[in-house]
Amino acid sequence: MKSSSQNNPSIRHLLPLLAGVSLLLFTGCEQTNPSGASFTPLPGSGKPLARVNGAVITEDSLELLERTYRGANFTREGLLGELIKRELLYQEAVQKNLLENADVVRRLDTARRSILSQAAVEDIFANAPLSEQDIQKVYDATYSADGSSEYKARHILLKTRERALEIISELQKGGDFQTLARDHSTGPSGPKGGDLGWFGPSQMVGGFADAVVALQNGEFSGEPIQTQFGWHVILREDSRDLTPPAFDSVKNKIQSQLQRKLLDTHLQELQKNATIEIVAETVQLPTDPESGTQKEAQNP
Repeated sequence: MKSSSQNNPSIRHLLPLLAGVSLLLFTGCEQTNPSGASFTPLPGSGKPLARVNGAVITEDSLELLERTYRGANFTREGLLGELIKRELLYQEAVQKNLLENADVVRRLDTARRSILSQAAVEDIFANAPLSEQDIQKVYDATYSADGSSEYKARHILLKTRERALEIISELQKGGDFQTLARDHSTGPSGPKGGDLGWFGPSQMVGGFADAVVALQNGEFSGEPIQTQFGWHVILREDSRDLTPPAFDSVKNKIQSQLQRKLLDTHLQELQKNATIEIVAETVQLPTDPESGTQKEAQNP
């Protein structure tokens, strides 16, 4: 059975910790024999393409390198030449007993663990395949949830509801929104008159986004809007309809997102059932086992 990574290039981007594996690991031969003795191909190893001091470089080896360099401007002849160079360097390293070098041993062990980690990821995805319907469901939910619209708004962020009510009173008396934002907003957009630019509802925290959608163009909120960041007075300046992206143009992106979610859940379960001891005082166990970062809602 072919590896799922062959049919799903998005897998290559799911685990950053796997990205550092040196391409020199793929030496391109099924058996190394620097002495030049006769070579017997391994069963199912692919047809021989070249011999380097008796070590055979196979079609399978070339296909692996082609997948590694997918999208790059390399010819098959050029990649075969690269495999030959790597085999020559590999044989020289063996002759110099570099396999006994402690640093090389550590690097080979790290590479081995990385390759096996990626194989485990591919196995997880192979045993939980995503259907077209799974991806379509997320597509429909994502682009209908935003209402296929964007909004242009300003806001004034205050620490208390009472202060926000005072600002609303000033606006109702004809006060200039941008001036009040520059003078009183505690948010990072204050110096810009509270300008938030264009955004979709999903880019803002829930209560804030709902308030923007409920307003009419040119209308400001008559009541303060509370979020975890404080109290907001919002002015919706404009809105525009958007054409949702074609399904095929975002299909791979949605598939990667679903796979990442699956992988994160699996890693969290592995971490929960494992005995993990952090012995370095300056290092803490990451909240997110995949990236070590916590997602935060965007602060408008």
